[in-house]
Amino acid sequence: MNLPSFLTYPELTAFVQGLSLPMLINVQLPGVQAEHVVGIAPYKVSETQCVEYHLIDGSHPLRQPMEYSRENMDWCFDEFEKTLFGICFLPLAARSLEIVKSNGFEPRPGRPVCLAHDDAIPPSFGLRNVATRDQMSYMKVFKSLVTMFRQRKLVN
Repeated sequence: MNLPSFLTYPELTAFVQGLSLPMLINVQLPGVQAEHVVGIAPYKVSETQCVEYHLIDGSHPLRQPMEYSRENMDWCFDEFEKTLFGICFLPLAARSLEIVKSNGFEPRPGRPVCLAHDDAIPPSFGLRNVATRDQMSYMKVFKSLVTMFRQRKLVN
């Protein structure tokens, strides 16, 4: 799904938290004719089952993900102002079903699925899956966020 252009940090955060899906964003770097792309990835903390978000930036000196925060966004982009564009990764229904079946899982409505297929993966791994809604539910949330963005109601 294409995210709206020119999202500010509070608006982007509303999409990040509202969808809780992996995304890529592209931002114009200040003072130069260059753009920079970073990933935003949700993950569940195994102890608390709370969803948190990481920034994935190839320019990080230790090649490690960083906590999604205003301070880290400023570090990634030399002072973050707004996105140029972004995309959110949501497989379509047919592709999702194909991935699930090809990994040996029997899909059941309402059951979140971890797409890894390995006997060494403990059963608790599926509990850390952040994709807990079906495709139509994600589309409803996305459309609602876009409508609020267009009406500038995402931030107080």
